[in-house]
Amino acid sequence: MKNFLLVSPKQNRLDHIGNLLRENGFKVVRAGSESEVIFCLNRIASIDAVVVDVTFTSESWPAFIEFISIYTGGKPLLCLISQADLKTAASVLKKGAYDYLLEPADDEELVDACQKVADSNFAAEIARARSNNWSREQEIFLYLPKSKVMRQRFQQLGILARTEANLVLQGSAGVLKENFARLCHFLSPRRFAPFITVQCRQKNFQTLFAEIFGVDDDRQVAASPRTGAIERAHGGTIFLDEPDELPVNIQYKLVDFIEELERSVVAGGRKEIPDVRFICGAKSPVDEFSKATSLQTGLWGKMATAIVHFPALSERKDDIETMIMEWIDFKSFYNHKAIDGLSKDALNVLANYSWPGNDEELEQIVEKTLAATDHAVIQPSDLPEFDDRHYLDRKEFHLRLNSFLLDHVEEKLISRVLVHSGGNISRSATTLGISRGTLYNKIRKYGLEEMLEKQ
Repeated sequence: MKNFLLVSPKQNRLDHIGNLLRENGFKVVRAGSESEVIFCLNRIASIDAVVVDVTFTSESWPAFIEFISIYTGGKPLLCLISQADLKTAASVLKKGAYDYLLEPADDEELVDACQKVADSNFAAEIARARSNNWSREQEIFLYLPKSKVMRQRFQQLGILARTEANLVLQGSAGVLKENFARLCHFLSPRRFAPFITVQCRQKNFQTLFAEIFGVDDDRQVAASPRTGAIERAHGGTIFLDEPDELPVNIQYKLVDFIEELERSVVAGGRKEIPDVRFICGAKSPVDEFSKATSLQTGLWGKMATAIVHFPALSERKDDIETMIMEWIDFKSFYNHKAIDGLSKDALNVLANYSWPGNDEELEQIVEKTLAATDHAVIQPSDLPEFDDRHYLDRKEFHLRLNSFLLDHVEEKLISRVLVHSGGNISRSATTLGISRGTLYNKIRKYGLEEMLEKQ
């Protein structure tokens, strides 16, 4: 009989889950606080697994999860997570949890998850994963979105990650499709197996064939590995980036492979067929994808079991500040800098840029800013130059005027542009359509020198 340690600060949760596990043949020891957990771990000789409820808010739980994992000698942990909180789900796995369950879950799901944890050989799975160059601390970018659309997308990903469905992640360049594919893999039961990316763009038939299926003849593609991605990803996930670029013959071969895999599963075993899940990254809108590209309908049908669309960053500007703070927390550690955040003026500059490069461009801006700044709080003057063609959406540019005298309007306009440009003369002059010299003369005329970027 397996011995479970059950941890939750909520007495009703302890009672319900504890009784449920006992009814299904488990021994249960309950703990409602960190001190009770430490007491139980010191007094009880054998704990086989741990269930931790992290649906409550606590700033200390990440270190707490790590402590339990270390103190129990790597015994498997099951964490109960709120459904839309993928950041917490990824974090508990990185801190040492074996698996997680999205709440609200019914009693049958909870018992099944606990049985799986009890039967697991956690140490062996970790060892096998590490032999595949796997690390639970892999760099997956994740944040808690403020925009409604991204909260919905994260909820979708959280549900789909637990399934075996092949996915298409659709969105324009730079919306971090590969990052979210890695997240789906990391949150799935396949997380201990390899995740392999295949870039399909601008490669010839032989190179792509060898990369996906492998080669038997060294003379065929001298620089390619003999073992293809499908075989190397056995048990894991392959991310196909821009599969519409695949030659037609490779598309048909992939369809044959997926159909053979489906037949083997129905027959009760995969035999010698590699067990692979596919996630695809597509730029074109979903309803146009198979029509506007060379992707064959057969392959599209096999890949698009589920589709998740990621909007451009310009459509979810509510997330910009949260994303920046997450990147600052991660990247400032490697830059050995203590950054507390960014000023309101700096945030205004970023919010008034259209971000044609989406999330990837925002990440690059953060990297350049961290490399250059000496401030604890990032100022507009710390930000790098932007492409002026994409700066300041004039449709959203408003002035509050208490007079329509030309000089007053001009002063207000120049002042507003200087704020949005961080006091940068070149950027402001381009936005206003005048020369640097003309702008500087007007700045002196209206006494706006203090708004200029500090050199």
